[in-house]
Amino acid sequence: MAAAQTTLLIVAPLRAERDPLRRELERLDAPPQAIRVERLGVGRDQTLRNLNAWVQRLAPQKIVLFGSCGWIAETPYAPGRLFAIDRAIDGNNPQRIARCDEAWTGALCAALDLPRENIVTTNDGVIDSSVARQLYHATHAPLVDMETYHAAAWCAERGISFAALRAVTDPAGANAENTFHQNLHTVMTTAAKKIAPILSSISAQS
Repeated sequence: MAAAQTTLLIVAPLRAERDPLRRELERLDAPPQAIRVERLGVGRDQTLRNLNAWVQRLAPQKIVLFGSCGWIAETPYAPGRLFAIDRAIDGNNPQRIARCDEAWTGALCAALDLPRENIVTTNDGVIDSSVARQLYHATHAPLVDMETYHAAAWCAERGISFAALRAVTDPAGANAENTFHQNLHTVMTTAAKKIAPILSSISAQS
């Protein structure tokens, strides 16, 4: 049983995604008892294990998954574009779709003036351009990551309000890894500065 309830839990797969937001929230003096930013880990197994552990420990009212993503759409998205995720699709079985909480996602979209987009979640990073094209034609989701479907489905099964905010770092394909590392720090720092004041305000008001 959690010792105290946290208003808002923000989880990020990587330290490089978590730490810029932590720094921004600390700069804003966001109340730590109301808002927590923790590492989720990468991929299905770490996502489910760590999400369960944080929810058991903190009993959050709402959850936000914050991280980077690649794009697989034929029309490229500029690095740094930030999206709220509407639906997350299982890349292993595109018939399995998890929708983020409508009210919570809508509130974040309105407060942050963000567009919504769909994302496909895969087991591994997409470093083959032909695989990226196949995923896009199978799902029509322009974004790709390794966690959102699993987190969204887990939260939906438990009735937990869940939203996901993803910032584009790279085109999925042959040069994805290099581009990802080149862009990650700048993209996540910029995104953190945009969302931190709103998330801090929401947590304080809840």
